[in-house]
Amino acid sequence: MLLQAEKLSKKYGSREVIRDASLSFSAGEIVVLKGRSGSGKSTLLHLLSLLERPDFGQILLNGKSVPSGHAGREKIRRNMFGFLFQDTFLFEDSNAYDNVFLPLALTGKPRYGWKKEAFVLLESVGITGAALELPVRLLSGGERSRIAFIRAIIHKPHLCFCDEPTGNLDAVSAGEVVSLIPRFSNSGTAFVIVTHGDYFDSIATGTLLLENGKLICRGE
Repeated sequence: MLLQAEKLSKKYGSREVIRDASLSFSAGEIVVLKGRSGSGKSTLLHLLSLLERPDFGQILLNGKSVPSGHAGREKIRRNMFGFLFQDTFLFEDSNAYDNVFLPLALTGKPRYGWKKEAFVLLESVGITGAALELPVRLLSGGERSRIAFIRAIIHKPHLCFCDEPTGNLDAVSAGEVVSLIPRFSNSGTAFVIVTHGDYFDSIATGTLLLENGKLICRGE
């Protein structure tokens, strides 16, 4: 099992946001996490991706407990995880290449071959010609979302955590992002996707439902 969470709980003040959540993910899975606003979806995603710490419970990665120290957790996030959010968080005045190089730089990989690798992946999602070299602020929302997607997976993460990745997109651009995910899950990356909508239902291998912080359903 790639990642296991056992009896996770998280409180903010007196409010219990996540209650006794246990779940697991295998390589290549596409799992959709649904629930109403305030149900705890983003909090659970932050716990699973080590951006936050649970008050109770533990997370295992490849059968081993994740490190308790900040440096060890940060290393896992850099090397094993990818992130895709509702806001693309691109560097507005930089081009597509410079934006997708960031995860490679953080892993400490040698720079040789970066541009070729980025070119192949960007071209595969339709970012070609002038769109490769222009500042990303001049590109369309769909182009920006595809660049953000490649940035999230260029370092071949074990898991990619997605928090409302289509929230700011029109239907066409959202469909483009949805269509990319199975192509990369087939290479072994697991995707965990928080969403309010049904865009991802057609590609999901499983669905999680949160209600008032309680994990109540997992379907195939």
